[in-house]
Amino acid sequence: MICPHSVTATTLAVVLPSAFAASVIKVQPDDAFGPNGVCNKPYPTFDLSKSRQPLVEPPRIRPDENGTTKVQLSLNLAHYMGPSYTTIMRTYNEMAPGPTIHVQPGGTMELELINCLHEPLGFKEHNSFSAPNTTNIHTHGPHISGMPPGDDIFVNLGPNSSMHFEYK
Repeated sequence: MICPHSVTATTLAVVLPSAFAASVIKVQPDDAFGPNGVCNKPYPTFDLSKSRQPLVEPPRIRPDENGTTKVQLSLNLAHYMGPSYTTIMRTYNEMAPGPTIHVQPGGTMELELINCLHEPLGFKEHNSFSAPNTTNIHTHGPHISGMPPGDDIFVNLGPNSSMHFEYK
């Protein structure tokens, strides 16, 4: 499972084989933030205010014929309308929960994480969230070093930025 380190976590399942090494390939802005990019779409609305709505299964991302799983995850906001309250929530690729990611044993996962959230970064007061609109990728299950550039929990992906990861 990959978990974002943010104020409101959404679930994102990932199926990884046990022996994996990770590396951060590059950090670069791309067209995700341009006029037609994934970060410039209006926020979706999840209307779950009525009872007995069908369960929506998240899409599955599978490896290609070469054993490489290519994933682009965009972290953004959505409007949630529930039976007893309405709020803003965080989503991956305009879905909650995010997609299920499958990785082939011996294969590679290339992941681009796009943080579409905006400033402010947080508050200066004691006992407050210090950087609520930052995020990170953290894996559970594969044998990946916690030292950089592996499964580094201290990577801080700020608002309006993206980062590429490669897990082998």
